[in-house]
Amino acid sequence: MSKAENLKILKEHGINVPPFIVLNKGETANLGFSGCEKFAVRSSCNAEDGNDAAFAGQFETLLNVERGDVPSSVELVRESFSSESAKQYAQQKCAALAPSEGAVIVQEMINADCSGVMFTANPLGLLNEIVITVGYGLGENVVADKIRTTSYYYNRDDKQYFYTADEDTPLLSEKMLSELVKNALKIRSIFKREMDIEFAVCGDTLYILQARPITTLRGKGKIILDNSNIAESYPARTMPMTQDFAREVYYRIFRSLFLRVTGDEKLTESISGNLKNMVAAADGSLYYCIENWYALLKLLPFSKKIISVWQNMLGVENKTIPDTQVSASAWTKLKIAVRFAYYLAVNPREMEKLNRWFEAKYPDFRTQVERARDINSLMRVYHRLIEGITARWDVTLINDMYAFLFTALAEKKNKESLANIRNLESMRPVLELKKLAKAKESPEFETLKAKYIEEYGDRCLGELKLETHTYRTNPELLDARITSEPAEYGAQRNISRKTKDGYFVKRAKLGISYRESSRLHRSRMFGLSRKIMLKIGEILVSEGFLADKSDVFCLREEELLKPHDFKETVIRRKQEHENFKKIPVFGRLVFENEIFNHTSLCARSDVLCDESELSGVPASAGTCGVVEGEALVIQEPSADLDACGKIIVTTSTDPGWVFLIKDALGIIAEKGSLLSHTAIITRELGKPSIVNVPHAARKIRSGDILSMDASTGIIKIIGRRKTD
Repeated sequence: MSKAENLKILKEHGINVPPFIVLNKGETANLGFSGCEKFAVRSSCNAEDGNDAAFAGQFETLLNVERGDVPSSVELVRESFSSESAKQYAQQKCAALAPSEGAVIVQEMINADCSGVMFTANPLGLLNEIVITVGYGLGENVVADKIRTTSYYYNRDDKQYFYTADEDTPLLSEKMLSELVKNALKIRSIFKREMDIEFAVCGDTLYILQARPITTLRGKGKIILDNSNIAESYPARTMPMTQDFAREVYYRIFRSLFLRVTGDEKLTESISGNLKNMVAAADGSLYYCIENWYALLKLLPFSKKIISVWQNMLGVENKTIPDTQVSASAWTKLKIAVRFAYYLAVNPREMEKLNRWFEAKYPDFRTQVERARDINSLMRVYHRLIEGITARWDVTLINDMYAFLFTALAEKKNKESLANIRNLESMRPVLELKKLAKAKESPEFETLKAKYIEEYGDRCLGELKLETHTYRTNPELLDARITSEPAEYGAQRNISRKTKDGYFVKRAKLGISYRESSRLHRSRMFGLSRKIMLKIGEILVSEGFLADKSDVFCLREEELLKPHDFKETVIRRKQEHENFKKIPVFGRLVFENEIFNHTSLCARSDVLCDESELSGVPASAGTCGVVEGEALVIQEPSADLDACGKIIVTTSTDPGWVFLIKDALGIIAEKGSLLSHTAIITRELGKPSIVNVPHAARKIRSGDILSMDASTGIIKIIGRRKTD
């Protein structure tokens, strides 16, 4: 389809296109359609904009053409159809070039304040990201990279964007940016494909100058990254070593699970590509490769219902199920159904076995870590640790499904009784810390402190990131926490009226309790891995290969096999990490074939959303349901934050957040569900919480005064912080 045909279609659908005419072979320009004195004269050749041969820049385009010069300009464009340059290009691309089929567009010239190019999908291969590049003056200067520009990157799923701007480049108003996005989505819908769009802005008016298909996208595959739930374990950005560790652990655990429910080694090996890509990193953040999760879930009996429950319990917002399939025979699926049902039935027994095994093996692993002295021996312990844990840890995934299913069933019977769960492992570090704080003047304090670190030294904010400073690696952090600990425990439980729990509620509580206890064990396993890497870091420092032992987390696991001077690598990756912090962590990224990172030194972000009232899913009503207070927005958690008497607003939490939440008025999270850490901890603490609140951490600013109704999920901004 030619540019001229596309313009006609845009006009028919109400897109604001400057008036134009199309001249076919032999036709002369009748400018009666316009009273303007200046025009744009450009090609509309059928050979252009093909997937294999775009003919970009091969044909003439003339701008600001005076009315009297239009006829000669039309001839210049026609002559370019048979130019030597176009012929050579066609030969190189093995493309058909028929100059006789070329038409010429004569269009009113817009005296633009700024112009640019807009792609309905990132042409590098990020399919749910609209890219808008704008500069002052004419669009040809933007296309030819002749002027400085501002670029906007808008995530279609999140309705969130970031932008990069040079000095003296245009910044679009939110109204104009919203108008551009609306036009991009409409044009994409009209043509039912991703489009490359040129536009001009004059005053408050947007003009679409032309639209053509994006030729770099081939539609050959999709990689769907989703941070539902995983954002609780790995909030914000992670370092390369943590990314490698997480990928390996997820692979091994899911491989063990698949072997458990199929008993088929050959089939398991055949889907190793899926299993090795359960998680991936983009822009420094970890995501689920969610199409691979769906592929495995589809093998379960009653998969549609199970997937629906799984989505709700993990807080998956985009519930579209990809087409990804794992090929399995009817006999294999029957085996999976029988084995899956069996392991659900015996889940409590299997979880008890796992707990006993871990308690017995943990001291042995710890001793091995202490005794290892060189990099090779430390790496051997590291791999034994991973292999030993992951060979058994797959039962926690069955327990997750056990908890999800019974919670879904229990909700229908008695949702309120789920709030009465007691003695969760996630609460024990807080209760023990309270005891430790009360004993800080006693002679036994140092002994009690050492015992606390031994038991809970790995439980902290961001505990699954290897690079996190924990109470075990940095005991001074515990000293600071003890010093700031209030004399009295301020949290009150939300004690509901006593009810007799039914079967589903009892099972849901049991699954949730096992889920939380296994996560405490997991934090200890990660703590040992952290210690191994820090010991390797110390060795690399002693050999002059690193400046600081914690720099080891900037490296990849494979790089440790051939130690050398890593200092320049560390500097580069630290800078990259800082750049990633300026880019939002999006809920979903859809790539074509290959994942890539955004690169920017000066990104700023915002969200196209103007509600003063936000809403989400009530996770805990707290003691009073409705609270008002000052917001504390937390993008990146740290041990020195003080949330006392404030309403925490964040993207997601992990078990270590209990230390912040216990003193807060309540919490609002962008991610989460009834089984998220936020929900579980706040129900135990008797704090109000609302989860799954889109854009909360972007729309709300620290210092804003909020009203949150944790019984309805309604949040109101009743007072804005004064900006400087």
